[in-house]
Amino acid sequence: MPTCPDLLAQLRREGERITRAIEDLQASRAMLDTIIAAAPPVDAGTPGPLQPDVAEAS
Repeated sequence: MPTCPDLLAQLRREGERITRAIEDLQASRAMLDTIIAAAPPVDAGTPGPLQPDVAEAS
């Protein structure tokens, strides 16, 4: 496949940008996994910070 030097340079930069984005996402995922693993177990009947108390909602 014929390519020009400018196109190759752009493709290499784009590949590097994608690699950095993947590394950032993997680090974010690892951080989330650590936070989730450290959280105490949630009782399904106990309202959490994002789940309103049923008595308050009625």
